[in-house]
Amino acid sequence: EGCSRQGIIANVASAPTPSLWIQQPLRGTWLADPLAVDSVFQLMIVWCIEQTGSPSLPSFAGSYRQFVRSMPRGGIRLVVTVTSSSAHQATADVDFLDSAGNLVARMEGYECTINGALREAFAANELSQPVG
Repeated sequence: EGCSRQGIIANVASAPTPSLWIQQPLRGTWLADPLAVDSVFQLMIVWCIEQTGSPSLPSFAGSYRQFVRSMPRGGIRLVVTVTSSSAHQATADVDFLDSAGNLVARMEGYECTINGALREAFAANELSQPVG
C-alpha cells in the first residue's frame, strides 16, 4: 500500500488452516496468524532495502499482544511504524488491523539487523524456475 521513511503499510492474506500446513496439527485453528507475523518480517526487509539499500533479518520483538480470540480470516492490514533506524538496525511497532480498521493485535519493539551481505544470501535462495 505504501512505503516511506516513517514505515510501510500492506494488506496481507490470512494463513490457511493448520491442517493445510501441518499433517497432524495440535489445533484446528491458529492462536496467532503465522502468515501475518511473517509478513511483518518480509515488509521490514522491503522497507530496509528501500531506505538503506540493504536487506534485514528479524532479531527481536519486545512484545506481541492480541486483542481478539482468533485473527480475522479475510486478511490483515499491517501498519508498520519505524521508530528508529541506523545503517545496521531498525526498530518498529506494528498494528494488525481487521478489514474495518479495528486493532486486533500489536507488536512493539520489533528489531531487525540490516546487513548488505544478506543480499548474496537472499539472491542464492531464489528459485531458478517458477513454481507451478
